[in-house]
Amino acid sequence: MAIIKTISDPTVVLDEMAIAENINDDNAAQTDFTQIVGKYYPVIQINTYIIDSTMIRNFQLASEGFLPELNFSFVDKVGDFKGTFYPKDGDLISVYLKSHDDETFKPIRIDFDILSFTDLGINEFAVRGVMNIPLISAEVCKAYPELTSFELFQTLTEELGLGYASNEESTADSMNWINAYNTYERFLKDSTQRVYKDDRSFYTSFVDVFYYFNLVNVNKQFEEYEPEQTTLRPTGSPTAQGNVDQGDLEEQEAIDLFLTSHPGYGDTNIGIINYKIVNESGIVWKSNGYKRFAQFFDLNDNQYYSFFVDPVTTQGAEEESQLMKGRPGDMIYEDINKYKYLGIQLTPPPEEESDEEEGGSDSEEEAPPRPEQFNVHRNYQYSLVQNMQNNEELKKITVTLDLPTINSAVYRYQSVPIIFYESNPQAINNLDSRDAEVEDTNSEANDGTGSGIKINTLLSGLYVVSAIYYVWDQRSKNVRQQLKLTRREWPISLPKEFESRNPRK
Repeated sequence: MAIIKTISDPTVVLDEMAIAENINDDNAAQTDFTQIVGKYYPVIQINTYIIDSTMIRNFQLASEGFLPELNFSFVDKVGDFKGTFYPKDGDLISVYLKSHDDETFKPIRIDFDILSFTDLGINEFAVRGVMNIPLISAEVCKAYPELTSFELFQTLTEELGLGYASNEESTADSMNWINAYNTYERFLKDSTQRVYKDDRSFYTSFVDVFYYFNLVNVNKQFEEYEPEQTTLRPTGSPTAQGNVDQGDLEEQEAIDLFLTSHPGYGDTNIGIINYKIVNESGIVWKSNGYKRFAQFFDLNDNQYYSFFVDPVTTQGAEEESQLMKGRPGDMIYEDINKYKYLGIQLTPPPEEESDEEEGGSDSEEEAPPRPEQFNVHRNYQYSLVQNMQNNEELKKITVTLDLPTINSAVYRYQSVPIIFYESNPQAINNLDSRDAEVEDTNSEANDGTGSGIKINTLLSGLYVVSAIYYVWDQRSKNVRQQLKLTRREWPISLPKEFESRNPRK
């Protein structure tokens, strides 16, 4: 099950937003007012003060870290903001973004705590905010006995009024969880680091833009892809006429979700208008090595353990893909390891096989210790390194791409097929040569439509969405979307029989 599904819904109460229909807007005469707000531009309210589109300089709502964050700047053209509406301690910023398909997707509606409100001079202001969850910064001392982490998060989200979503149904890490005067936010983050199910699972968590706490088994998103259907409509600039045939799109009720740089989809909600690739592999492996050893002493066993964590790779990928483990033929990576001593832990003894089928034992045995006699679950220390090492590995090479509008069908840690196209003749020739050497494919079968474009077989494939940004500036015709994508293995770019001229061991 790779799809992240809702387990419970949020109960957070938001401030009321109200906007006058006669608000200053250049597009008001072109379309219905209710279709403008939140779609052409973000709606921002500070207390009762509405910042309209003529005042906003730039805007970004980022769902990248644990909580969504807001950055924007605006100009007070009238000059009465500082004297009358300047925010004080505890005031909130309310934001509304409209979905491209009201019948299928709900809008984004968030209240933000103000982190900073900077006067730039000449009545211009820069604002930073973070999602308001009333109790998330409160320090609490509370125990949660005999729960798995999956059950723990159900309890914590209820206490905070958050929804709960996951691609899991259970975890194997029952213990007594204790929040010893940490904030809820810190406790949620720390507990995520200790989630354990098995040696091929690793986890991350975050609160999305709809107030759902997401617990994600990231490995499932790479190994258990399930196509997700979505409606396909030309939803670039709301006034734009797409390059795709409008009639065909209107007849298309649903398709399996994908994104593409094909020029025919440039004005639709699946069209990629720009992308860039960022390689930070050296930063990652220099900091984390290619393996990390988790070292600790278990008081129950009275034994010292040292287990290495080799980042998970997709089963069978070594035969078809290039793993992120040094250049081909160079084995020096095997010796670039890191070590982390984590101290002591007191865990339950390992489960022993029952001998009931053989009639049991006549000798009286000491009763097994109760859960309250242990401190932590069996893999408490190991899971910290396993989750960290695998998540860091996904930062080596990322792709950031721009969509012309909001695609509400895309969410964080979703698996999405991406199809990149090339139109440059030299790039197409290079790809033809690469495909012939590596995959023995027919280059004509890989071109787009026979019109001088070709699928980039090196970049195209399955990606996982690690971050989403909603952006707007004064040049924008509508609110746009940026996605940050990660990929664990990449297609082989060298001939099958390639051997490094300078192998190292």
